[in-house]
Amino acid sequence: MPRGNEGNEMQNYMTKDMYHLIMKLVILGSIKKKKMYPYELINRVAMHVPKYKSDKKEIKNDVYNTLAVLERIGYIRLERKLAGGRVKNFYTITKKGNESLLASKRILAEAMINVTKQLKG
Repeated sequence: MPRGNEGNEMQNYMTKDMYHLIMKLVILGSIKKKKMYPYELINRVAMHVPKYKSDKKEIKNDVYNTLAVLERIGYIRLERKLAGGRVKNFYTITKKGNESLLASKRILAEAMINVTKQLKG
């Protein structure tokens, strides 16, 4: 049994992990639909990830860090485009990223069924 604030720390740790997982899925799902600029992704995460609905400043660094990780592991690709006289960065999903997104959706759907059963019992 957790002592002192160990329970709160564990809850915060697990909650933080869930938010980051959801953020990755929102980013991949958004980029799958269309090429997106980082600013669009910040707004999308703010809209779809509950923790961040109130403060977009909170997610800016998280989104950029997540984009860097997803690019490094080959799930997304950075492309540059000249727009309005300046170069803009936007992201597209790769085959590897799309496969991971589809697998994640299947795993999450099955997991939610099992978790819901456990929570009812």
